[in-house]
Amino acid sequence: MLAVAVLVAGCFATAPAGAQTTVVDPAGTGASVTIDKDEVAPGERIAISGSGFRVTENVNGGGQPIVAVRPYDFDLGPAWTAGGDDYYAEAPQEILNEAHMWFKTAPEGADPNVVGFHGWIQVPADLTKEGPIGGSLTGQHWLRILSGAFFTSSAGETGRKTGPITFTVPFTLVDNLSTGLTVGPTFHPGSTFRPGASITPRGRGFTPDADVTVRLDDTVIAGTSITTDAEGGFPDSARVVLPASTTPGQHVLRFATGEVAHAIDITVTPPPSATLITPSVRPQGRFAFEFADYIGVAGTGQKVAIVVDEQVLACVQADATGAGSGTAVLPAGIGAGPRTVLFNAGLSCIAPVPGQPPVVNDAPGVSVGASLTVDDAAPTVSVPATATAGTDISVSGEGFPAGQSVEVTLAGAPVASTLTTDAQGRFSGSLTLPAAAADGVLRFTVAATSAVAVISITEPGPDAPDRGPVPVVPVAVAAVAAARSGPAVAERPTRSRRRP
Repeated sequence: MLAVAVLVAGCFATAPAGAQTTVVDPAGTGASVTIDKDEVAPGERIAISGSGFRVTENVNGGGQPIVAVRPYDFDLGPAWTAGGDDYYAEAPQEILNEAHMWFKTAPEGADPNVVGFHGWIQVPADLTKEGPIGGSLTGQHWLRILSGAFFTSSAGETGRKTGPITFTVPFTLVDNLSTGLTVGPTFHPGSTFRPGASITPRGRGFTPDADVTVRLDDTVIAGTSITTDAEGGFPDSARVVLPASTTPGQHVLRFATGEVAHAIDITVTPPPSATLITPSVRPQGRFAFEFADYIGVAGTGQKVAIVVDEQVLACVQADATGAGSGTAVLPAGIGAGPRTVLFNAGLSCIAPVPGQPPVVNDAPGVSVGASLTVDDAAPTVSVPATATAGTDISVSGEGFPAGQSVEVTLAGAPVASTLTTDAQGRFSGSLTLPAAAADGVLRFTVAATSAVAVISITEPGPDAPDRGPVPVVPVAVAAVAAARSGPAVAERPTRSRRRP
């Protein structure tokens, strides 16, 4: 077995995944073997050809050299089948004891002593990814190519033979069935989908030239039209639309052509949702948001672009559950009136760069909208952009309901407050910051309205003198009317980015 491992790692050229593989005999005989795909599935047919086999012995001028294709070594594992123009179907038992699949060679060109072959071999339907070897070779797959022994001529010992040839052609065994989503020209593999998704199935090793029946659990999905190609594969255009009524949870997709059937487990997630915690803001104000169920096809949280008027204002990575939150600042040029904030996933999310043209994101795979009102009279607050942990900071706000207490949170945690709005809906005063450094969102809530700001809190220096309250440095903020109650949004401070 050690020799096998060395030969598998020897001289061979591997084409890109799914393409053909050609292996040249590392012993220098000039012989090579090509298979039409380097990834194959159980039950799938492989086109195989040999070239450059040179006759080195011609006893009595009889016969042609023959070449053995032996799965692994010693025909281990389930039985393979073969055929094609040069398949040696009438091979005598003497050589079948050495290998089960043989191909006759024929002259390739002007020199009758340079020969080759063409045919096909078929992978057993019950071959597993682990393979039949076990041990350190578990998961490795190859074909052993043999010629040149005393029996490797179609005329026996009196025929034409090559010199001793033994090398291997590696291949990868893949699943008969996989799924994903196709967005534009790009296929994204995975098995997590939302109701109504247009799933791209990739099937191999099914019945050739056959109609495919698709079931979700035990129910046939109507309207699906897939026909396998001559090799039993699905066309690139194959799609299965998941019913919009599919309940979130675990399901099974089954694909069948006659007696050949394969299934795959899929996860169905709820449709994504998004909420503005501050649905009313001033021009160039800061609004806060949160979203849920942004799970990608690979089963992980997606990166979500926060978009207004086709401009990306922020990029937020959803967590493992598909949830995320944050704040964003409206750019200059967006005046008062109703707007829609889009929460887009399915494309690369590129955050804006100060001084550069706005980033456009207007064709996502998933998009949820939330209504935003830009209003000159919306509530607003001013806080320092930075402060030292454990110190007092001066804060102020306006545009809130009159005569009400002000609740304050930092990164979702309550901050002690004695602030109260006056008869004009304004407040001013001081807050004591937590003793630990932190970056986050300060949220001010009065009755059913809120406004937010971001702040960076740093550790105090050694023996830092007590300088009293930190002066106020106003930053752009935004507010809400009738915002829903709930946990505050936590995010690293986002600096306002102004455009020319």
